[in-house]
Amino acid sequence: MIENVKIIGLRTTLEMDRTKTENYVLNTVSVGDRGTQFSLLNTLDLIGLERDIWYKRLSVLEITGWAIRDDRDPESLYRRKRRLNHFVIPGAPFTMIADNGKPLEFTATESVRYGAAKSENNEAFCLFKITGLYRQ
Repeated sequence: MIENVKIIGLRTTLEMDRTKTENYVLNTVSVGDRGTQFSLLNTLDLIGLERDIWYKRLSVLEITGWAIRDDRDPESLYRRKRRLNHFVIPGAPFTMIADNGKPLEFTATESVRYGAAKSENNEAFCLFKITGLYRQ
């Protein structure tokens, strides 16, 4: 289970943790299925010779978290959601560094998605999801 995520964008960095951060709390990180695919090609000029072509697939990355309102500032949740909207731009490259420190380069595929139910999006906290694609 991933406990800490740092997302590095073009100009700013967003850090989420399960216990330490106050603005954004990390919920889950899904890196999709891992693996490679291959295909065999028969060559026309050499009888009985096949070539293997291995290629890496694109995998879906999903990061979910919670934006938390500050008790002393009623407008803080609005500003944190606005910061997320300005940070995640579809098509922009990002680097995610998780607990192990190995960077993962991904591209955002859509804007930030927020929870639709009252239990996920209210005046105290808001569930959000960042999605992207990365090459394994």
